[in-house]
Amino acid sequence: MRFVSVAERLGIQHRYTDPDSSVFILPMLGGIAAGDFNRDGLDDLFVLGGGSAPDQLLIASMEGGELSFTDRAAEWGVGVAHIGAGVSVADYDADGYLDVYVTSHGDSTGERDGAHKLYRNSGPDEHGVFSFEDVALAAGVNRTTEVRVDGYSSAWGDIDLDGDLDLFVTGWVAASGGNRLFANNGDGTFTDVSSEALPATVARVRGFTPRFVDLTGDTFPEILIAADHGTSVLYRNDGTGRFTDVTVPSGTSRESNGMGATTADFNNDGLIDWYVTSIMNDFTDQNGNTFYLNRGTFGGVPVFAETAAQAGVDDGGWGWGAASGDLDLDGDIDIVETNGWSGGQWTIERAYLFLNEGDGTAFTEDGLRCGLGFDAQGRGILLWDMDRDGDLDLALPAIDAPTGIYRNDRDRRDPASWLALRLDSSSSPSIAPDGVGARIAVSAGGRVYHRWVQANSDYLSQPPIGAHFGLAGATSIDAVTVEWPNGSKRVLTDLGPNRSYTIHSCDADTTADGLVTPEDVPRFIDAFLRGDRSADLRPDRRLDFFDIAAFLDAYAAGCTPVEPDSPEHTPTLGQTRGPAP
Repeated sequence: MRFVSVAERLGIQHRYTDPDSSVFILPMLGGIAAGDFNRDGLDDLFVLGGGSAPDQLLIASMEGGELSFTDRAAEWGVGVAHIGAGVSVADYDADGYLDVYVTSHGDSTGERDGAHKLYRNSGPDEHGVFSFEDVALAAGVNRTTEVRVDGYSSAWGDIDLDGDLDLFVTGWVAASGGNRLFANNGDGTFTDVSSEALPATVARVRGFTPRFVDLTGDTFPEILIAADHGTSVLYRNDGTGRFTDVTVPSGTSRESNGMGATTADFNNDGLIDWYVTSIMNDFTDQNGNTFYLNRGTFGGVPVFAETAAQAGVDDGGWGWGAASGDLDLDGDIDIVETNGWSGGQWTIERAYLFLNEGDGTAFTEDGLRCGLGFDAQGRGILLWDMDRDGDLDLALPAIDAPTGIYRNDRDRRDPASWLALRLDSSSSPSIAPDGVGARIAVSAGGRVYHRWVQANSDYLSQPPIGAHFGLAGATSIDAVTVEWPNGSKRVLTDLGPNRSYTIHSCDADTTADGLVTPEDVPRFIDAFLRGDRSADLRPDRRLDFFDIAAFLDAYAAGCTPVEPDSPEHTPTLGQTRGPAP
């Protein structure tokens, strides 16, 4: 594995620069997000400009197998110069197109009004031209505090499993009340439910990075917040979209300065673990990163063991963004961390690559050997397969320095294999768009790998919504099981490695085989009479005649077959890499 800098070759010229460099909040901002905004099969980039230059919307394209990006921000309506903090992506209005939420600290003139932006993707017009409209004010999510400018990372999740995506925004400024939870009303607007849904302890949280993850196995997502000054929290969802603070009994919040965060199953036991970046400084008792391995749920509380020092991932210097994924495709999850601060030992500090040695108990820092020499002041971070060749690439925006774009090159003789999955839940109103909240298990080569489909922040930034698997050289896949957040399943046994697929939900498939047969009718009736949540096919969380009607419609439509995504979306970037599809 070798990382190669390719920003110039891809036509990406970007640096995050604030027009007023004296503002103390500048060193903490600068995000990036990836998503397929025009649904052409390639992931595009939304990159914050910082105010000295407008934000960029980099649309991916391919000609002759060569990947490139073109900035369409101005013509698509998002080329705004402002002091942007973080960016996240989700289809909040379930129209099939990804929208963008941007936390902002004001415009480029220094008028720091703190009004955030929700760019609604209008989709293509009659000429195929895309555009965005800022609807944050009308939607009720343009402000998270009236005290002073605040707002950092944001994340999306379906807290009440009603089929639409709710929004959490973090606030760092003390006593600003900037940590806010907005419930999606299903009509394009949101309601601020922070006071009634969140515990009172949220008032003390100096929030940086929120994540929605189901830690108890009931499909209702909990809220994790990596926060500064020892104020990180874990809030358990009670099954109604209301939360209880279980931080202390969970064994978390042990880092001195929680900043970035990422979640994954690092030890392949089927449970979600949590990695939080912090500051390592022995002279001031700042104890570095924390690495929480999930030990299961006891008394309804998820319990973790903090193992960063033992695993070798505690010292990341002055940590910011963190991302996780199987970078070397050996079947286990690795960690990338970006770092730096303007002063002391952290002024020029490179990014770190912690390679998992197999079971989540030991990691090796291997950044320099793998060519990852990025040493600017990184903040946001993005790990995604930009060229769809099966391995994960890396983007690192930085303070007043060019954004680093690193292509992951593998030796073409490497026998490693992979699988990339996207979910389409557009036919199921009770499931959030793009299957957010679903759990996927892949059985291959005698091992089982687990991923969760999320729209979460890694610190000011977000990867594409989907799931990527390294398969450790497996030449076949035994089964792919999708557990949808409404309780239904789909099992596929005919997928092959070294491919990307889109898997569709199917409300009439009660046997999880991807087919609609007469056998599904009595099974649905039985689930309906038992009050099983899998029979609730409408986003109203009650069983009635409309669910029966929805089942009949789904039965008539049948299930969409799963086919490999279009092979022309496999660029070469001038060379052949990885196993042939």
